[in-house]
Amino acid sequence: LMAGLAQDESRKISQRVKYGITMARQKGVLYGNGNILGYDRIKREVAPDVFIPEFVINPEQAETVRMIFNWYLQGCGVRKIQFMLEQEGRKTAEGKTNWHDSVISKTLKRKFYCGLLDYGQQFSEDYKSQKRRNNYGERERVVIQGQHEPIVSLEEFEKVQEIMENHRKQ
Repeated sequence: LMAGLAQDESRKISQRVKYGITMARQKGVLYGNGNILGYDRIKREVAPDVFIPEFVINPEQAETVRMIFNWYLQGCGVRKIQFMLEQEGRKTAEGKTNWHDSVISKTLKRKFYCGLLDYGQQFSEDYKSQKRRNNYGERERVVIQGQHEPIVSLEEFEKVQEIMENHRKQ
């Protein structure tokens, strides 16, 4: 009996959390730790003792993001960009000079850089397991215009996505 009550309570909590996430998406709330290359996360006071997170461009890191996009558009591969960034001494969002190709690939795929917020990239299968999975179309994804300043244009971002898709198909 107690296990059944606990399971029902877990289901109710899951429903409330999902509702809260839906409401937060509608308001454009930002998730994550805020450690995004090219941006600094600050807390802006909107009322006495009420703060909301806001992303402002970090000029040095933003230049690194622009370099990654420009080099990719010029035909450089992800590994070549990795070596070029290391040769230039450019730092990651964590302040390291050692780059990984996966970080560069994720940077090129991140819609945040062209001013968009992409919700629903991952989801929990059910309230019992709470296991997170990447969303490859199984669930709805919501993309909205963010309040932050973009680093690259939407046209540049879409061109990079097109090139990446062509490489993937090959």
